[in-house]
Amino acid sequence: SEITAQAVILDDPQTAADKISEALATCQENMLPVYIELPADIVNQKIGSANKTPASTLTVDEENLAKAKNIITQRILQAQKPVIIAGIESDRFDLKPKILQFAKKLNLPVVSTVLARDHISPDDPNFFGTYLGVAGNPAAGKLVAESDLVLVLGEMLSDVNLGAKLTATKRGEIIWCFSGEVNAEDQTIVNVPLKALVAELCKVEMQKKNLELPARVSLKVNRVCKYTAKSLVMGEVIDAVNWLFGKFGEMPLIADTGDCLFATLNIQASTVMAPSFYGTMGFAVPAAVGYALATKKRPLVLVGDGGFQMTGQEICHCPKYKINPIFVVINNRRWGMEQLFYPSARFNELVNWPYAQMAELWGGKGYRCESCEQLYRALQDAQGQKRFTLIEVVTERDELSEELMSWIVEQKGEE
Repeated sequence: SEITAQAVILDDPQTAADKISEALATCQENMLPVYIELPADIVNQKIGSANKTPASTLTVDEENLAKAKNIITQRILQAQKPVIIAGIESDRFDLKPKILQFAKKLNLPVVSTVLARDHISPDDPNFFGTYLGVAGNPAAGKLVAESDLVLVLGEMLSDVNLGAKLTATKRGEIIWCFSGEVNAEDQTIVNVPLKALVAELCKVEMQKKNLELPARVSLKVNRVCKYTAKSLVMGEVIDAVNWLFGKFGEMPLIADTGDCLFATLNIQASTVMAPSFYGTMGFAVPAAVGYALATKKRPLVLVGDGGFQMTGQEICHCPKYKINPIFVVINNRRWGMEQLFYPSARFNELVNWPYAQMAELWGGKGYRCESCEQLYRALQDAQGQKRFTLIEVVTERDELSEELMSWIVEQKGEE
């Protein structure tokens, strides 16, 4: 299959169980989607249990694995300023502890991509925060910008994933390990799964690097309650969520793309779910419903009005399943991130929906907030609600976070 790791059609009740078992095993082993098609005319037919143990679909070329390991260790040995970028596959395959083990063994700094940042303790001495160009942690940006070897473990090399133009400036200084391939020194080494590669790297016996590392930059969190009439900007939304988590305990944080994604960089949360930078608008609301059902945990959700207008109606399932996420809808009446790319465009303007009222009609509780005091009181009340809540945060039409604006400038190559 070109799109999924495996595709099966359940057209025979005798083989259906084995096909399902095989597809699910492939999904788990590769941490990639699979496709299972069930013809409508046999949906009610009974099937038995799986008879075969699914065979592994991962191919490990031991010779290539050794070759990749040797290239990486030699390049680290030669480098003056190496750095590791831990990507999304390090989360999918639960490799963060092993990567940190390897990093500590050689005294290497580690940064994470924005999609893989919530499983390393910010207090770990080898961890320097999230790399996202000028919008990310300054220490992480400095390490990558000044490095002479960037070892990318588990992330596709693209501004869509990294959020920065690393490909243009560091191509000759990058070793990129993703999806069973290692790209280094103008060659592609195949059949080297990341899990096997990291396990081999942890066996390396090599002298620790004596590196001058930058000062770590910790997240500055403002937890002061602001019962003021001040109008709302993204910075105030960030402070209010940090206040809520400080007063009542952290919640899993789910964010949509755009400014909500960038806001999460400044919110202290140990669990963050968010999509990439382009083409995934509308992720947060259905993701929150699925997350709440799968984990039995209550998330707080940040979503823009553009993303909400795509999939926000999915909140109507919350009363049915007795889940109560807190949805925070940023209402600036436009697709703000897209407008920054094309300031003269008029097609990014949105119809101003009555979001708080709609929440009431769908069985939840809605709040419309235009001031800091209204937002803080809404969050405190929502925290105690048993039903889902929707907090409509009304901002100016051109309101965007500093992080997003600086990132757009970097992407466009402006000064």
